[in-house]
Amino acid sequence: MGVSIYWGKPVNEKNHYFYRLFGEPAAEWQGTDLPLGPPQARRVFALLLIEAGRPVPLDRIVDELWGDKPPVSAKVQIQGLISGLRRALRTPQGGRPILTRGAAYLLDARPEDTDTGRFTCLAAQGRELLARDCHREAAQRFRDALELWRGPVLAGIPAAAEVVARWEEERLSLLEDKAEAELGLGEHDRLVPELRDLLAAAPFRERVCGLLMTALARAGRVAEALDVYAGWRRRLVTELGVEPSPSIRSLQCEILRDGQGMTTRDYPAYQEPAVPCQLPPGIPDFVGRDALIADLLAELGGGDSRDTPPVLLLTGAGGIGKSSLAIRLAHQVADHYPDGRLFAALRGTTNEPRPPEAVLAGFLRAFGVPTDEIPADVDECACLFRSLVHGRRVLLVLDDAAGEAQLRPLLPAGGGCAVIITSRVVLAGLELGRQVPVDVLPLADAEALLAKLTETGEDPVAAQKVLEHCGGLPLALRIVGSRIGDRTGWRLADVAGELSVERRRLDWLCAGDLAVRGSLSLGYRQLAPDRQRLFRRLGLLPSADFPAWAAALADDGEPEVTSLALEDLRHRNMVQPAPRTTGAPRYRMHDLLRAFAVEEVAAEPEKARADATERVLGGWLWLAEKAADRCPAACCGRSPAVRPGPRSTKSWWPNRFRGSGTRFPRWRPPSRTRRAPDSGSSPGNSPS
Repeated sequence: MGVSIYWGKPVNEKNHYFYRLFGEPAAEWQGTDLPLGPPQARRVFALLLIEAGRPVPLDRIVDELWGDKPPVSAKVQIQGLISGLRRALRTPQGGRPILTRGAAYLLDARPEDTDTGRFTCLAAQGRELLARDCHREAAQRFRDALELWRGPVLAGIPAAAEVVARWEEERLSLLEDKAEAELGLGEHDRLVPELRDLLAAAPFRERVCGLLMTALARAGRVAEALDVYAGWRRRLVTELGVEPSPSIRSLQCEILRDGQGMTTRDYPAYQEPAVPCQLPPGIPDFVGRDALIADLLAELGGGDSRDTPPVLLLTGAGGIGKSSLAIRLAHQVADHYPDGRLFAALRGTTNEPRPPEAVLAGFLRAFGVPTDEIPADVDECACLFRSLVHGRRVLLVLDDAAGEAQLRPLLPAGGGCAVIITSRVVLAGLELGRQVPVDVLPLADAEALLAKLTETGEDPVAAQKVLEHCGGLPLALRIVGSRIGDRTGWRLADVAGELSVERRRLDWLCAGDLAVRGSLSLGYRQLAPDRQRLFRRLGLLPSADFPAWAAALADDGEPEVTSLALEDLRHRNMVQPAPRTTGAPRYRMHDLLRAFAVEEVAAEPEKARADATERVLGGWLWLAEKAADRCPAACCGRSPAVRPGPRSTKSWWPNRFRGSGTRFPRWRPPSRTRRAPDSGSSPGNSPS
């Protein structure tokens, strides 16, 4: 907000409302208080004022007044209270600031019409001036803001504790800012008693302690400054079990080192610990997942009453949009975490994931901890980090995690923090956290994203084909948008034609450093050799949806071992469970993952591929014959006498796949030339 805007003391201008939340809730018209009526009416008015400019649903007002035991006539009573408030606020000119919006009510007020709005504006202006070393102007803005404070927030009104705590925190922060500005004006002697009182009222506020030490040192009272630090540290360790931050320790060392030899103007003012803001920029054309985002925002935006931090585990396949979703969430809740927003790329899909001690060292440096004070031991590093963020509201975004062991040292302990984690691996072993599987975009969201990226809507048929080939994968859709923008004159129909050729699809889905093949390859390279073989041989199956036994045949492995391997692929989001049509488990692959598997299996020797194909088709043929044996002859259109003879099956399928006495046919590709059957042979005795 620019400093040219100045909302000082309320002006009793004509036709002007002014609303107060600081102290008892009040409404003024041209400087005169308006009667708000009985206590319940004042509570309703307070709720509307808290949400000034935003509709307040009727149900929320009912909950505020009566909780979970509202009277039958609750809505009628609220209508009566609203009518009373409208009469109280009606002006001679007919002003009606309370409006109806469907099943909700709204107090029509601009920020400059409320003490909270003016307070926020003046505080922002003062902080901007303070950052530019304009101490006198900044101090005046802070004083004007504090003059709006007429007592405890919502005095006399049972209100949400979070609202009261938030504004009390704002007031204390502004008092600290004012003291810093006045220290810059050389008013250290006058500030000492004021800061002592403030520290007594808020004994654990480190910045107040640092400002008091600075004021005493500049006044030449070095011993008192050091006594203040010693007493404050003792109380902090005894009652909270944490050590002071590096910032205030540095201030103590500065005073110890230079002592009386420094002039009062040379003493450094206490600097509040750094507030790191490391979030990458958000994606401006992010589309979709509205319901999921609303659900996750509600969890991240909770208050300080939690014992443990909310931890969201966003897991899914490569290119599915986990990182974009995490950054979107982080930006939307950033204001809830004013003490820091940390981001770390953990490189879990590379050959060298970042060790947790390296990540912690980066976080500690971001908070101002000197490199030589950072422990080398990961456990000590984690303890220092947790001590540093204790009692603060810090948001962590940990992108591309390798697994639980990498994450555990990075998690804070306090309920005021929050963590968003992305990973291709299902992090089932993590003690904290809510599993949030991220799937491909629903069709409507994928259509909206494609339309936004390509800015074309004239060919819905081509658009549907592109969506089908991309399978709702956000990375693929973004590459399509980039390719269309890069090639003047290209249309969706041209793109659909290129993507329709499966063997070239991954070649085409590449733009700059974005590539679907590269993203999928990262996950594939993390697999053990036997898992890689199983994954690529899934590309030999005729469908992206397959039963577990077909995968076992393709891999020529033990069924139990293959079952464990498939679960490992599912754990890594390389395959997904599919609905069962029979009792046997089934899996499915995304079409682009399957195209990648087809590419990889093409590098295997031709004989290995042929043998795997023969085993799979033999299994299907055996099932078909078993089904035919169970059907009435009339259903098959053949004589009951026509049955596969003993030469039509061979005991080639490994014993591990066979039940007792079962014989399996060996599938062979059809001959290129037809040979007349022997005159003495019958269909039942013909060779397989």
